Amino acid sequence: MIYEANENELMNLVRSVNNHMNHVLNQFYSPYGLTRPQAIVLSEIERHGPVTVSLLAQRLGMTTSNLCLIAQRLEKSGFLKRNRDPEDQRSVILINTMKSHELIHQVQESVNEMIRQRLEYTDPENLDKIMEGLRLLNAVMMKQNQGDKACD
Repeated sequence: MIYEANENELMNLVRSVNNHMNHVLNQFYSPYGLTRPQAIVLSEIERHGPVTVSLLAQRLGMTTSNLCLIAQRLEKSGFLKRNRDPEDQRSVILINTMKSHELIHQVQESVNEMIRQRLEYTDPENLDKIMEGLRLLNAVMMKQNQGDKACD
């Protein structure tokens, strides 16, 4: 099988890209006292809007107890609001504050600019190959994740 021959290289490349992105993102979030998991929570809420703790935990592959701790810290720092769901008082809805909204957009702009600078001298043909490869990998991973959820 082709994958088995390239398994180590694929995993090493994915891990390396992930490590580089984590390093870059930490440079932008750490001055605000945010950890990577906290930044992921804020970014996910920014992207999809207010969400219950249980649904967000499921999306991010976190336990609800871990997400609750992260949400409490974010609320204390003024980045997040936690409200009871009016339809189900047992559920808590997480909502980004204006402070987090502004931070997320500022960081996104900074990260996009940094990526533009790093890719500025990349041959357009190679850039197209990078984008196509990332799209394909993403599609394959999303398809597999959807298949995994069907088994729950």
